[in-house]
Amino acid sequence: MPGRKTDMADAAWLSELLEPGLLRGSFVPPPAIRQLRDLTRCRKRLIQAHTSECQRIQKTLEDAGIKLDSVASDVLGVSGRAMLRALADGQRDIDPAAQCWRLARRIDKKKAVVAVDHSILVICWHLLDGDCDYQNLGGDWFVHRNDRDRHKAHLVKQLQALGYSVTLQRAA
Repeated sequence: MPGRKTDMADAAWLSELLEPGLLRGSFVPPPAIRQLRDLTRCRKRLIQAHTSECQRIQKTLEDAGIKLDSVASDVLGVSGRAMLRALADGQRDIDPAAQCWRLARRIDKKKAVVAVDHSILVICWHLLDGDCDYQNLGGDWFVHRNDRDRHKAHLVKQLQALGYSVTLQRAA
């Protein structure tokens, strides 16, 4: 509307446009759709708040030097909460717990505990046999370790299961 703008002038202009039917009515959704929209907005805010809190927890842990997200895919998932609970209870070394939770996702919980116990026994044997000090490899060692020898042994075993005799030689 050209010229000086006021609410009264706008209202008069709109009423002039409405008389011949030049204005369309605005869409007012029915109550069911309004409630659904309100719920959707509320859910979106809750998801944003949850994500923000999860990121805040991860940042706090990383500032403390704890890389929990390298051993647990979801810091607030079942295994992540169990490790956080262990930390809160004062357990200082969560590497065996991380290994146990990593294995328990693939095998039975009892078998995972036995596997972790075996790993601890192997570490003890190497420490006593080699007369050396323990070096902590970090909680993310299982994620980032080099699996070339393990992969090679797995492939050899597969070929032997198929009936082949396998001899490995390094390529020149």
